[in-house]
Amino acid sequence: MAVTQISQVQVRRGLMQDLGQLTSGEFGWAVDELRLFIGNGPVVEGAPYEGITEVVTLKSLQNFYSGSGSGLTGLLSFPYTFKGSDGGYDVQTDIVVTPPHSRPLQKKLDDTVNVKDFNAQGNGITDDYAAIQRAIDQIYNRKTSTIPSATRRVIEFAPGIYNIENELTIPPYCVLRAGGRGSVTIRQISTAATCIFRLSNSLGNYDASLINGVVPGQVEMQGIRFEITSSTNRVVGIVESATNVLFDRCQFVGSRSFPTTDTNTHCLLINSNYRESGGIKFVNCDFSGMDTAVTIQDNYQLNGIIFDSCSFYNCLKGIVARTNRSRSYMGLKVINSAFNKIKEQALLTLTNVTGVSSTTNTYLDVGTNYSLTTVNVSTVASTAVATSVIKFGGDNSYSFGDMFLRPFDKEFDVPTVEHASSEVISIDTSSGLKLGSRYQTIGKSYLLPGGNNNYIPISAKLLGGTIHYTIERLQRFRSGVITYTVDTVGNIVCFRDSYTQVVSTDVIIEMYYTPMAGLGTNPRPVINVKTVNVAYGQTVFTFDIKSQDFKTLTDSSVQIPNLSFIL
Repeated sequence: MAVTQISQVQVRRGLMQDLGQLTSGEFGWAVDELRLFIGNGPVVEGAPYEGITEVVTLKSLQNFYSGSGSGLTGLLSFPYTFKGSDGGYDVQTDIVVTPPHSRPLQKKLDDTVNVKDFNAQGNGITDDYAAIQRAIDQIYNRKTSTIPSATRRVIEFAPGIYNIENELTIPPYCVLRAGGRGSVTIRQISTAATCIFRLSNSLGNYDASLINGVVPGQVEMQGIRFEITSSTNRVVGIVESATNVLFDRCQFVGSRSFPTTDTNTHCLLINSNYRESGGIKFVNCDFSGMDTAVTIQDNYQLNGIIFDSCSFYNCLKGIVARTNRSRSYMGLKVINSAFNKIKEQALLTLTNVTGVSSTTNTYLDVGTNYSLTTVNVSTVASTAVATSVIKFGGDNSYSFGDMFLRPFDKEFDVPTVEHASSEVISIDTSSGLKLGSRYQTIGKSYLLPGGNNNYIPISAKLLGGTIHYTIERLQRFRSGVITYTVDTVGNIVCFRDSYTQVVSTDVIIEMYYTPMAGLGTNPRPVINVKTVNVAYGQTVFTFDIKSQDFKTLTDSSVQIPNLSFIL
C-alpha cells in the first residue's frame, strides 16, 4: 500500500505488562522498562506479520545483551544455526531443510570450556590453583558418587604459564587440553605440595580413602607441560589405582640437573596400592629432570602400561618397576622411545615383575655416569660403563630390535641387557641372542694377516661353551667346533678343537685365559688364531659362541629346585 501521511503521532504509555496490541504506526512506551515499541499493522497492509516491533534504544540494547527484561531474552538466548557455507552451500542440520535445527547461542558457547572462564590468568605470576581446580570441579561435578555424562566437557588452556601453589586432583572423565605441545605450562611453585596433580575418584578421594565412588581413571591430558620447581621427595604427577588413562604429547619436568644420588623424586609415580590399575598409555611424552623418570609400584594388581614414542632425558634412572606381590604380570611395553643421559639403567624391573618388553627403542648415553659425548661417537670405545642398560628381574620379559650406543668391549664386563631371571630373551648386535642364562652370539668375521698371532677376546662372562667356526684361506676351507671351559683359579683354559678340512689351511688355534690390553686388568677367554704360513696370505675367521653366562649364576635370582617331589 502507499505511504500514509499522518498529522498526529499516537503514543500509548504504561507498564510493560499492560502495553497490549498497538495499532499500525502507533508507539508504545513501557515506562517500567524504558522500552519503545511500534505497531506493525495488519498483514493485508503489507506487514510481514501482525504484532509489535521494538525500537532500539540504549536501554533496550543493554537488555538485549544482558538478557534482562520481559521482552527480548538477550543475545545468548538467540537461536544459533550451523551453516557450514564454506563449501558453497548451507548444510542441512535437521531431517527437513526448513526450518533448520537451531539451539541457543549460550549452549553453543558452552560446548567448549577454557580455564580463563573460571578466572585463571596464565601469566606466570598469579596463583591459578583455585581457578583450575574450580573449573575441574564444576565441569566434572566432583564430590558426588556419580558423574553425569551431560556435565563433561573438554577443559582447554589458553597458551601461558599457570603457577599453582597446591595439588590438583583430577576426577574421572576429566580431559585437559592445551593449544599445542609446550604452549601451556602448569608449574608447581609451592615447596609444601608433594606433586602437581594426582588422580582421584569422583568424590575427590585418593590414597587410603579410595573406598567409595567411581575409581580414578578415564582421564586424558594433551599437550601440557607439567613442571615442578623444587626437588627432594617430590613427584610431578601421581596416577594411583587408576584405569584407562591417556597422556598425549605431555611433558613431565623436574628441577634436578643430571642427578647422581637418589633423593626420592619422580617425574611420574604409577601404583596400584588400593585398587586395580591398568590401561595407562603415554604417547609422545617427555620425562626429564628427576631421579627416576617413571616409578611403577604394583601392590594390588597392575597391568597394561605402554610408553610409545616417548623421550627420557637427564635422570638417574629411567623406568623402574617393582612389586610386593609374589608375581606381577605387569604387561609393561616400551616401544619406539629414546633414552639419553640416564646415569644408571634406562629400564629396571625388579624381582617378580614379569611381562615386560622393550622394542625398537634407542638407548644412547645410558649406564655410563653421563660420560658419553653422543655428538662424537668416536668416544664410545673409551666410555666407562657402570651398569647395564636394561635389567629384567622377572620372567617373560624381552628386548628386541633395540639400538644401543655402547662400547662393544665393555659388554665383556657389564652386559647391555642383564638377565636376572631365566625366562628372559634379548638380542642386540653386541652380545647376540641371549636366552635366559644362555648366550648365542652373532656370527663375527675377522680378516687376519698371514704369519701372525691373532688374539680375539671373548666376553669375560662366557667361561665355558661351544665355538663354531670356519676358516677360509687361499681357497682352502676348514670347519670346526671348539669346546672349552675355564679354570678361573689357575687361569687355565681346557679346550678341544675338532675340525674337518680337505687340505691344510696351516692355521693353529689356541685358547688362553688372560687380561688383554685396553680391556681392563681382569682376565677373559681369548682365542689365538695363528696363521702360520705367510705365503697363504690373509685368513677369514668366522665364528659364533654358545655359552652360559656364568655371572648370572652368582645372582640371587638363580632358581632353587623344589625337592619336595623327590621320593
